[in-house]
Amino acid sequence: MDEIRLLLETQLLFTLFLTIALGYLVGEINIKGFSLGSGAVLFVGLAVGGFAPKAAPPALLGTLGLLLFLYGVGVQYGAQFFKGLTSAEGLKANAAAALGVIWCRVCSHGPGSFGRYSS
Repeated sequence: MDEIRLLLETQLLFTLFLTIALGYLVGEINIKGFSLGSGAVLFVGLAVGGFAPKAAPPALLGTLGLLLFLYGVGVQYGAQFFKGLTSAEGLKANAAAALGVIWCRVCSHGPGSFGRYSS
């Protein structure tokens, strides 16, 4: 196991592409209609990072990978997200979320922290 860890920690591009490939394969596994899809790459990345913590790619590659993941999720689910915002259930959910945020603000800071009374 130490040899594998050493390989992963010294060959950063190999580790990166191995993680992507394994994540893609795990994402294709379908159990009772459920699969992780592209999110599996992130979970495999977490597992590889836990196994070989020194195997970190340059920060630019990590940021680029996250941006590409978010872009892919946005392309896949963007239309459903915006349709959900304007539906009756979506408006109720957004109102509940807004009220929850406001309530947390009031509870954590108290009503005296608004406006000129803030400390």
